[in-house]
Amino acid sequence: MDMWHVGEFLRFLTAASPATIDAYHRDLKGFINWSKDRGCPDPLAVGRSEVRGWVAKMSGDGYAPRTIARRLSTLRRYFGWLHRSGLIKLDPTAYISAPKGDARLPRVLQRKEIDRLFDETTPKNSLELRDRLTIELLYGSGLRVAELCGLDAINFSTEPVAMEVLGKGAKTRKVPINAPSRHLLNLWIPEGSQIFDHSYVSGTRDPTALLVNRRGNRLTRSDVRRILLGLLRAKGLADRSPHALRHTFATHLLDGGADLRAIQELLGHADLASTQIYTHVSKEQLREMHRKHHPAVDEHRRGRTEDRFISCVARLQRRTQVGSELTYSRDDLTVAVSQRCRSRRSRLTVGGENRGRCRNHVGSAQGRRPFRSPDSSLEPQNGSLPMGRTQRYLHNRP
Repeated sequence: MDMWHVGEFLRFLTAASPATIDAYHRDLKGFINWSKDRGCPDPLAVGRSEVRGWVAKMSGDGYAPRTIARRLSTLRRYFGWLHRSGLIKLDPTAYISAPKGDARLPRVLQRKEIDRLFDETTPKNSLELRDRLTIELLYGSGLRVAELCGLDAINFSTEPVAMEVLGKGAKTRKVPINAPSRHLLNLWIPEGSQIFDHSYVSGTRDPTALLVNRRGNRLTRSDVRRILLGLLRAKGLADRSPHALRHTFATHLLDGGADLRAIQELLGHADLASTQIYTHVSKEQLREMHRKHHPAVDEHRRGRTEDRFISCVARLQRRTQVGSELTYSRDDLTVAVSQRCRSRRSRLTVGGENRGRCRNHVGSAQGRRPFRSPDSSLEPQNGSLPMGRTQRYLHNRP
């Protein structure tokens, strides 16, 4: 492996977390072993054909597109470092595209599922207290599993209202602690943890960790997953991953009116685009909004326009940016869905102005009067917006 300079590359990743470095090492080890079997003793012998062959081999083995893309990203960073260091002349990963997987929205727990999962009764024993505290911190503070496992007891020596967590890229941030978590923390520190150590821990306890397993070590990802699955099945709920609680935390904050930038800070996202995925709204909520605000139409036509309405509002929420984002209440929203969607060459007309030809968009047919809301006082609360493709459906009349 010395001829491949893997150790030097991993030492170069000073800002990466230990989990990231381990993942890079596994990915590179797998690629290097595969390359050596095909007669490539060092990185100088690797070309684009070898990289393409490795990608094709993973695809043939049934790996998910997201996994292949992640491993290819590791190679890009590795060979980019080799090229900048002068160890190779050409980057074999240049112009090689990763397979694109299906875009997936986060799977969140519904509010009724959250109510069933989080029991407000006092835990019966220290094991149940530890399990309840584990999932309460995941949902109540939106922690990643690695951040939860890395919590130290010393950070909670006083009355806790916020905690400092170590996130991705060795970056620290402060997140608030909700009331149920504070109640469980007061039960756990110090009395609950001492009872747990005496009753359940068989080995030497890690003195710094907040939460430990029965061997006395910090909780691992497998431990957290097993705790959550046990609680879900005991309540008769479907299996979910621990990360689903983080998705649920962000989605419920957004549904409650929290600012997208604030949610970004709470989650520790470096890029706002990572947070904007939570702007999705359930189809049930959108259909209810449509029934409440759309002018009365016959049931046959209502069924055809509901899905168009859902698509329009979802695109608007995804495209709205912080700083100029539209803030509205349910009673302030009107969406102009035409009574007909003609051919692709139909013109989109809003508020009496011709906005040009708009393909595959819901608008009034050419030559017909535009649809107007019966209430002319409805307008966004914070002024006008750039006329984006989907935002044209919002009436912003004087």
